[in-house]
Amino acid sequence: MARTIIRRDLTVGLLDPGRWDATEGKLSIRSSAGEFYNNACGVYDGYYHPDFPDGTPTGTPATGPAVDPYDRSKSVTDDHSKGCGTVTRT
Repeated sequence: MARTIIRRDLTVGLLDPGRWDATEGKLSIRSSAGEFYNNACGVYDGYYHPDFPDGTPTGTPATGPAVDPYDRSKSVTDDHSKGCGTVTRT
């Protein structure tokens, strides 16, 4: 079995409309980050492209380090400079 894995980190805030330009009762996004696993490398068109070992690759080959997508000891980051790596488990 293989699956696509998406980890997201979303931080929101509830701003005081008396102090900030905000709508009462609405959340504001403070920061967001995401990591995507088992997806086509080098394809950045706004869509998610699942890529499994037995399928035909749609992007460039993986060049980054092997990572465990279930390791929650590290924070989620949008740093794509480390390359598109392979997952150690799905």
